[in-house]
Amino acid sequence: MKEEKKKIKKVAGLNINLANCKYELLREISGSLGFHIVDEDEWVLYWIDTGVSLERVLDMKSFQRINHFPGMHEICRKDHLARKVGKLARIFPKDYNFFPKSWILPHDFMDFKHSFKPKRGQCFISKPDHGCQGKGIFLFRDPDDLDESCKFQSVIQSYISSPLLIDGFKFDLRVYVLVTSVSPLRIFIYKDGLARFATEPYQTPNSRNISRTCMHLTNYAINKNSKGYVVDQESGSKRSIKMVLQELEKLKDVDQQVIWNRIKDVIVKTIITAQPALCKLVKPWFPSSVKTPMTSCGSQCFEILGFDILLDSKLKAWVLEVNHSPSFTCDTQLDKDIKSGVIGDAMKLLNITNAHQFKKKFTKDQKQSSLTRLLKPVTEKVEKTLSETTLINEPHNDQYTRAINQYHEKYNPEILEKLTEFEDVRLGEYERIFPPQDTDKLGKYLFLMHETANWSTETNTTKARKAYKELQKLKENKKQVLLEKWKLKQQTKHINPKVNTTTDKLNFKKQLEMLDISTLKRADYTRQLYKDASSPLPKEKKTIPIKVQNMSDSFHVTKPYEFNQDARYASYANTIAKYSDLFSMNPLIEEKKKELSKITLKVNTRIKRSYMCE
Repeated sequence: MKEEKKKIKKVAGLNINLANCKYELLREISGSLGFHIVDEDEWVLYWIDTGVSLERVLDMKSFQRINHFPGMHEICRKDHLARKVGKLARIFPKDYNFFPKSWILPHDFMDFKHSFKPKRGQCFISKPDHGCQGKGIFLFRDPDDLDESCKFQSVIQSYISSPLLIDGFKFDLRVYVLVTSVSPLRIFIYKDGLARFATEPYQTPNSRNISRTCMHLTNYAINKNSKGYVVDQESGSKRSIKMVLQELEKLKDVDQQVIWNRIKDVIVKTIITAQPALCKLVKPWFPSSVKTPMTSCGSQCFEILGFDILLDSKLKAWVLEVNHSPSFTCDTQLDKDIKSGVIGDAMKLLNITNAHQFKKKFTKDQKQSSLTRLLKPVTEKVEKTLSETTLINEPHNDQYTRAINQYHEKYNPEILEKLTEFEDVRLGEYERIFPPQDTDKLGKYLFLMHETANWSTETNTTKARKAYKELQKLKENKKQVLLEKWKLKQQTKHINPKVNTTTDKLNFKKQLEMLDISTLKRADYTRQLYKDASSPLPKEKKTIPIKVQNMSDSFHVTKPYEFNQDARYASYANTIAKYSDLFSMNPLIEEKKKELSKITLKVNTRIKRSYMCE
């Protein structure tokens, strides 16, 4: 008997639009899941290879799904990723040290040139800001090696010159990550992926081998045409991640789960840098209020990301870049096995195959909600967000606990638990990495997400203004403490006659100069400084206004000052008389010139504001 082929039954209403998808693998998987491939607008799933346009999103109905989030370029463009992770690395250097130091040209070119210090073995890599498949990538050792065309719209990174090697060849890992929702954030990692090897034995970059791309770059598009490219699942130029981790466990005597956990950690930290921006874009574009597991808490978008991970000789995981449309071309059976699981398990996890059953329900609910809005007044609900307050100055335990509490205030724990149960049944080969089961990890990630939200909403001007206010407040507090100490000494000096008030006031004056306090009266200090003067201070002081007519390097007077006519201040008047060509003086000074000439006091060439009396 001839074996009868099982016919796949097409499900009515389960339509997928692949008009803008070039991969044949998507058509095969869609057919195996019972999808009808259509070109019209009556679709349940729209799969597109490029980014999502605003017009496409605004035309979507509430039961339709699309395979991209608007705004995912926040981490998928090399320049945006370098800028975000670079700023967070300055705030959290221990948590965000998994991305190579980067400079975005042309803005950072002078900074890159000034920070360059020739070192042995030092090398840099230049990448186009939004390129793919290794196009336009090259290595160099000196900023002068860059031509004019590379100084615009490109990203310069420090080259990791000590990568982990297997059989003497450099390799990187293509890890597939599924994001089903951004509010709340749900991240899944596929348990297998591709390890892509270079086709020439690795050597430390030098002037002789720096241009050999098949030695330093692991991109499949570059190495597939090399003579050294080998097709073998066990020892070839493209292998599975599971096989590579097993080999590393034998070679390095390290648990492969430790390496896998490091990879998961850097992936979560990378995605949470874009979560605040994604939430702002998704919320106005998809204002659906439906909170069911079928829609992943109202999210009509999902995204399969391709992370390029490099392991160095110390088994540290580095994020090289993030691809928002990873290639699903299948040149080998290994490609087909892994990529079919990535797409097929993602559709099962998202429950897209049952989405058409909710079409009538969505339409009915939409009509009911429209009628409710017309008949009842709108009451705005103020949602609590994680960016209301700052947590950065609290102890770590308090930071994490408070972040978890705010997370549960924003998202109902019961709904999150139901969503988790729904996902656990449909995981397949996916593994949920956010939210993690470990409470400490969850608190740490939520804290970083909270600070990222604060950082993304504040402008540089706002941050500078806050820093200036804090500095001024600190100075005022120090000034108040000094004044209180000085007053206390003045009140207690008659009790302790041994107190050296002159020394105290001189020290106090120096401290005031450090705090830039020019408004404090210095009458007592002046009496101590000029205690040899014979005449007593008059009850009513006559003052002489002085204006600076010309400026010189010897004087730093910026506004008119008033000088007392008393003999105790003769030194200042003598200075004015000596440099009368620099000042237009009051006529009273001319009358006192003869008296002032008799006084021979040594005067500094610089007039200090601290010696001027009010």
